[in-house]
Amino acid sequence: MSGTTKAAGRPRLDIDRTRERSIALGCGHAAEHLGDVLDGALAKEMAPHAFLDQLADIELPGREERRIRTALKLSNLP
Repeated sequence: MSGTTKAAGRPRLDIDRTRERSIALGCGHAAEHLGDVLDGALAKEMAPHAFLDQLADIELPGREERRIRTALKLSNLP
């Protein structure tokens, strides 16, 4: 299951609250990928700032795509 780690010596992680807070902050794309990114970060022993950068790299293009889609919808172009 994504978002949990089952490696020996590591506790299971419950990321539901983190995912809910990310959504509340408007970071839906990052929340959607949180489990996979966290699993990868744990496997690579990634630094916390690199983990956050990776989430931002997911969130920002998603926001831009949504912004463009909304602008096109509001422009009334055929």
